[in-house]
Amino acid sequence: MMVFEDGFRENFVKNINLFLKEKGWSRNRFARELGTDSSHVSKWLNGGQEPGLTFIYRILRVLDCTFEELVN
Repeated sequence: MMVFEDGFRENFVKNINLFLKEKGWSRNRFARELGTDSSHVSKWLNGGQEPGLTFIYRILRVLDCTFEELVN
């Protein structure tokens, strides 16, 4: 599990929501694209848990973005 600093966590959540809006995807669709269930995505976006490195790579691939775009 990664440990984001507060600024990264806030940006991570904000940017994922922006990418999902751009794609017209729900959190459920995003979870399916990642090969996980929506409860994981909800935990990440509500601050209850952070994704592991494997999921970070999946997120970057699915959203077609760089790590910098995701957390900055």
